[in-house]
Amino acid sequence: MTKRKTLYLLIALFLLAAGSAAVRLSHRSPQPSAAPAPESRSAAPAEASSSPASFSSASLSRTGSATLLVGATTYAMPVKAGETIFDAMQQLEKTSAFSFTYRAYPGLGAFVESINGTAGGGGYAWFWYKNGVESPVGISSAVVEPGDKIEWRFEAAANYQ
Repeated sequence: MTKRKTLYLLIALFLLAAGSAAVRLSHRSPQPSAAPAPESRSAAPAEASSSPASFSSASLSRTGSATLLVGATTYAMPVKAGETIFDAMQQLEKTSAFSFTYRAYPGLGAFVESINGTAGGGGYAWFWYKNGVESPVGISSAVVEPGDKIEWRFEAAANYQ
């Protein structure tokens, strides 16, 4: 297991054990009014020291396409210049059969819990790779560019329940 996987799993377990105020979010259902609003995506979460600059997604136009792989399924994912993978996945969900759920952690960003109905648990979790390389940062701070290949793999993860 890589150091990144171990770190993310420890953070997730710590937050879950501490009774975190994180709220389960699903793009397909409205957020309950009593739940705290997710962090603004215009400011990158503090997952890495090399965070992308803030931007207004409303002023950006689609500039190309990246490939999103989930198992044997391939999606053409339209992307904007400077857009995060998280933002691009949310847009893809609106225009295709792709779906995902996540849990938002203030200061850390989104932790993907399920993709296309397959949820983590039982020692497995979703991990993502950009252009064949396991990412050291989360999807809330990683920028996707036209031509990138983003792959989600459902892999064994030690200490993940």
